[in-house]
Amino acid sequence: MSKFNKGYSQDECNKKLKEREVGIYRIVCNKSLKRAFGADSEGILYIGKSVRLLDRFNHFWACAEGRTKNGHSGGVKFKKRLYNEHGISLSGVRIQWIILASDKKAREAEKNELLEYSLKFGEFPPLNSSN
Repeated sequence: MSKFNKGYSQDECNKKLKEREVGIYRIVCNKSLKRAFGADSEGILYIGKSVRLLDRFNHFWACAEGRTKNGHSGGVKFKKRLYNEHGISLSGVRIQWIILASDKKAREAEKNELLEYSLKFGEFPPLNSSN
């Protein structure tokens, strides 16, 4: 997989990112996740891309906290699936990203990340899945 940063909380994301940055990102948790082909020790919950990373991240947090039901499907699924009851708290969630030059490069990188993840673990990250 690509070289992502270490991952940051909501407040840290707001401090580190500029308003209009393009790239790919991963939403990760603080624990290993059981997957079809073995454990994901990085705890990747979601892989995505955006032409406005900071806005996208803030939409995730708003949906995951239940402040809105629109804006980020992964955030809605996080809230709906009650991850707190499964030992994954929102306070332990971090977002990692890579800044890229264009939306086209971000689309390609997201596709590659999802393909690599699915080949390694036999399924998409839990918040990318349709169930």
